[in-house]
Amino acid sequence: MSQTPRCARRSTVRTLREELTSPSVSQRAFVRALSAHYKEATGRTASPGQKKAWVNSLSSLTADLMDAGLDRLEMIVEYVMPTNKSSQADVVLAGVDRLGRDVLMVVELKQWGTVTPYEDDASSDADWAVDGEGGPGPELFVVPGLPTPQAHPLDQLEGYCSTITHYCGMVGGREEVVHGVVYLHDAQRSSVEDLFRRAPQPRRHIFTADRRGEFIRYLREVFAPEPGWDVADRFLSGVVVPSPALLDMVADIVAGRRHFTLLDQQVDAYNAVEHAVRSARSDRARRVVVVVGRAGSGKTAIALELLGRLSGRGIRVELAAGSAAMAKTVQKELAGNRKGHAKLVNKFHRYVDPDRELDVLIVDEAHRARDRTRIQRHARYTSDEHQLRTLIKAARVTVFLTDHHQSIRPNECGTVTAIKNAAQELDVHFYPVIELEQQWRCGGSSVYEGWLRAVLGLGAEDLEARADRNVEKWPGDPSFDVKIASSPAVMEDFLRSKIEAGQSARIAAGYCWRWDKNPEGELTKDVRIGDWERPWNSPWPGRLGNVPPSSLWASQDGGFDQIGCVYTAQGLEYDWAGVIIGDDLVARGGRLVVDRNKNADQVVRASQVSDERFDQLIRNTYYILLTRGLRGVVICSTDEETRAYLRDLIGGSPEACLD
Repeated sequence: MSQTPRCARRSTVRTLREELTSPSVSQRAFVRALSAHYKEATGRTASPGQKKAWVNSLSSLTADLMDAGLDRLEMIVEYVMPTNKSSQADVVLAGVDRLGRDVLMVVELKQWGTVTPYEDDASSDADWAVDGEGGPGPELFVVPGLPTPQAHPLDQLEGYCSTITHYCGMVGGREEVVHGVVYLHDAQRSSVEDLFRRAPQPRRHIFTADRRGEFIRYLREVFAPEPGWDVADRFLSGVVVPSPALLDMVADIVAGRRHFTLLDQQVDAYNAVEHAVRSARSDRARRVVVVVGRAGSGKTAIALELLGRLSGRGIRVELAAGSAAMAKTVQKELAGNRKGHAKLVNKFHRYVDPDRELDVLIVDEAHRARDRTRIQRHARYTSDEHQLRTLIKAARVTVFLTDHHQSIRPNECGTVTAIKNAAQELDVHFYPVIELEQQWRCGGSSVYEGWLRAVLGLGAEDLEARADRNVEKWPGDPSFDVKIASSPAVMEDFLRSKIEAGQSARIAAGYCWRWDKNPEGELTKDVRIGDWERPWNSPWPGRLGNVPPSSLWASQDGGFDQIGCVYTAQGLEYDWAGVIIGDDLVARGGRLVVDRNKNADQVVRASQVSDERFDQLIRNTYYILLTRGLRGVVICSTDEETRAYLRDLIGGSPEACLD
């Protein structure tokens, strides 16, 4: 796998300044290069407004750097975060200080003209505390032209600086190396005065257009007028410290021993919840916050970070997980932590008749909320009321993290519209919806996630449109490997080699084989493809020798020798995802179609489930399975025509095709 480009453009300040002020040909070439990088990193096409903003912002910054006499600094434009390819800092300046020591400065360029606090922001309440310390909590601001309230730009900046400090090997955790600046080059301080309410922090500053002189003086204080090429070389080519898997951090996050670094819209989501908690504390009214994000967009990271920080401040908070496997896995990780921590995580039905009202309920995988609750083993958890209503009524503030493309059962209806309707019925304040655009799984490849959605026809309005959608060939992404295997045995051998190399891997499949729950407590090899056969994941609550229970199949040793299904994989992740596409999704005539008769899930294929709903659920199922991998995915279809179709889409190179 080749290395991911770490920036859109790198040059000296002088070179970039000359390009921006030169005849239009050079400027257009620069914008084209920046646009290509943006498309490669995010999977989206830059708008004309974005392109204009790049030129305006960078022109302002380079003019100030020239006036500061720092024309030989290296400018790293649109620097890709080492932990998340779809998060990029506007500019990183590289140089040395007066003593010849390495210096990096992250510059976040904002074209904000004015800001106003969102609603009755209670962040200035004297009795409010953040992480046990006195002082204002995170603020939200309304910015003209932007659809949702924005976090304080210093919060976004801090995420970038912290990531570079801790994950870039050249920096090695040395906080004094990394400075950060928010530059509002179109604003007067008087029009953004609310941003300056915060106490000054070392190496983190805000400057406005009418304080340009202060900005130039600060630049001269930080940097010597020397070349920065050597620092930039080492910064960009240095090793990246591996980011630990989220589940490996669960216990430490909830115990407050460490924090997950939130970036971009994750910061907006976190601060919206903090705002809701402060406001609910003030007026005692209920509030609902909705965060929408596709698979791998970091919803669970937000949920766990909120759980840890809020519980650490004595706030009555719990996490409701829509996936039983996710709930059990997190409970298992917390079981050895402080007494009672595992009880902070439950499944949805536990909130039908709660023992007490919570301050905050965080609902992960909210798309799995049912129209009613029916738990046969527990009469207490039976209710005809919609689960969304019971979840809202369980707490002063309810946070829903959802993605309707991950709904996998007919009675699951946790859409944004349904949540909003439930909030209105209960007369609960509903915050503007926050959308996450990053990609933390799949090597941070938004390109892969977008391509996969196109392949599966997700986002199309109806069944016919899903099947007829044109699909481009896989463009490739050095961050994420996509491979097609000629057989499940070949897939298994490849993934086993990854396990032997110290990586994690699992094989999951569409629900196309009956699941024989052997009463003798033995696993039956139900998944049969030619002469290759393996058992489904264990249905039993405890371990069977080396075989983990289904809820821990994705995370515990011994799970690789069984085949997982969507119910045991959803919400979880591993380095390499092996996915067997069964005969319920096949290519016919150059398009993917669904075959109801080849699916073995009796609930999903029930007669009362419409063809269109069934079609959507099958595509959602494979979307979930195909987005579990952190490093790569290996796909194997049971159907010959489908294998040929996928091989053509992915490319016939020896690297992509496992035979």
